[in-house]
Amino acid sequence: MADSSWVDVGSFLASACSAVAAYLAIRQTINQRKISIKPQLIINDVEIRENKLSKNNYTSRPLENVGTSLLGPTIINAGLGSALNVRVEWDYPLEEKLSWLKNNINRISKNFNIFYTVTKGSNSESYDITGGNTTVIFKTILHDSFNYILPLSIEKKTERIKIPVLIMNTILNEVNFIMLTDGRINKKISGPSLKISYHDVEGNEYSIKYESSFIVSEVIPNLYSNNYIGTLCFEVINQSRTPHVLQRIRKSYADFISEHDFNKNK
Repeated sequence: MADSSWVDVGSFLASACSAVAAYLAIRQTINQRKISIKPQLIINDVEIRENKLSKNNYTSRPLENVGTSLLGPTIINAGLGSALNVRVEWDYPLEEKLSWLKNNINRISKNFNIFYTVTKGSNSESYDITGGNTTVIFKTILHDSFNYILPLSIEKKTERIKIPVLIMNTILNEVNFIMLTDGRINKKISGPSLKISYHDVEGNEYSIKYESSFIVSEVIPNLYSNNYIGTLCFEVINQSRTPHVLQRIRKSYADFISEHDFNKNK
């Protein structure tokens, strides 16, 4: 009777172990499946070098010698699955910053002023700005999208997210105003925030949020203008373990980009 009981217990334990092993195998397969389809979008920082800002006035087009197609961070898919329906959203307090410039221009020169009007649409804002001896209308598109971004393992290609020109214009003017009024370089200026959302092939949605800062590394003074060299740096602001992983991947991405010229075949 005792032997029979031990046999029953042994059979039960064997069946239980077999069931656990099968469950773990299924979980592993599911996890591997999730990993195999999961995209991971990473952006790179943006170096700003070519600009010219007046020493006694607001500058309406400090980046006029820079092609707008090159103004913005590049993005890659460091995951294993394709990123679908990618949506990019910029957020920056343009009106607040322009108001600050307007209120401080008299500290640079009593002879100039800044006037602006704003017209807002569903996906864009139009700024009519008079300053720097000219009037310029900026159409600022805050949203952008891509149908898909393939994994880097399939297509070694970067995509560029266009940052609205007026945002960078305003940041550079803020740097210049502080330099002219306070006699110092503010080496860190708050930049725009950025949200990137996308889906995998099974329809799961992902979202990453970044905040940015313009880090000034050098100022080159000329007779009538200043040239600021710096980097628009992005940092993940999601409060979870994932951002730390993303930051490590972004560092690897920056190293990868520095070793490859993706424009040489274009």
